[in-house]
Amino acid sequence: MYNNCMLKNYFTNIERRIVFIVKNIISWLKISDHVFELGLVLLVLVITALFSNKGLIEWLGVIGVILTFEYTLVATRLGENEKKGTKEEKNYYGRLLFFYYFKEVIWLVYFIALGAFSAIIGVFIFLIYGWWRLAWNKHS
Repeated sequence: MYNNCMLKNYFTNIERRIVFIVKNIISWLKISDHVFELGLVLLVLVITALFSNKGLIEWLGVIGVILTFEYTLVATRLGENEKKGTKEEKNYYGRLLFFYYFKEVIWLVYFIALGAFSAIIGVFIFLIYGWWRLAWNKHS
C-alpha cells in the first residue's frame, strides 16, 4: 500500500508538471486549451501521415481522426459539466465513457487490419485524452 501511494503521488506530480507546462504554453501563445489540444493532435497526425507514405487514404484517416477528436473535445467538456450535475446525469456520463472506450478498441482493431497509421495513432490519442482532461481539471 505504501508503494502504491508513492506511485500515485509520483504520477500526480508528473500530471501537475505537464499541466503547468501546457498552461504556460497556452498563456504565452494566447490560445485556449481547446486550440492547443487540437493543434497538438493535428501536428502528431500530419507527421505520422507524412512518414507513413500511404497516400490519399492516410490523409483521409487524418481528416477522420481530426473530426472525431473535435467531437471528443466537445463531448468531453459536456461530460465534465454533466459530471457536476444530478445522479442521472452522472449515470449517463458513465455510459458515454463505456461506449467511448469500446468504440476506440473496435477502431484500433480495424485500423491495424487496414494499416492506417494515422488512425492507429488517433486511437491512442483518444485513449490518452480521457486521462489528460482528468489531470487538467485536477491541477487547474
